[in-house]
Amino acid sequence: MPADPQSAAAFYRYDHPRFYPDILNDMVVRKTDLGPGDAVALPDLALVNGGRLVWPDTMDKRPLLLVFGSLTCPVTESAAPGLVQLYRDFGGAVRFVLVNVREAHPGARIPQPKTAAAKLANASDLKARHRIPFDVAADDIDG
Repeated sequence: MPADPQSAAAFYRYDHPRFYPDILNDMVVRKTDLGPGDAVALPDLALVNGGRLVWPDTMDKRPLLLVFGSLTCPVTESAAPGLVQLYRDFGGAVRFVLVNVREAHPGARIPQPKTAAAKLANASDLKARHRIPFDVAADDIDG
């Protein structure tokens, strides 16, 4: 990702995905990427219910499953029913949080959000669309 914050925002929030670097680049797992068990510094996240998810204040002793997705992501679309079932099976033992990120395939019907409020509205729509019973949050406008 570009070091310049302006360039980074443009890289993250595109209006229409390009095959490369946007789509193919997102499918690459680099050796430097986080993996299971890695420690991370998590940002505060806005929740669709109006609250905030503040780390580590809201953490409990359960393992945390962070899922990243968006309204226009076909992987999110196909995975949502399975995630809901996983939550039903393991929600007492595992903390589930779905983080709405940039729109994977923005277009005329669902454009790339330009404001934090629009991004949170997309997160709310995602929660409602799939009847997600666990926390859904949105990262900030620039990811």
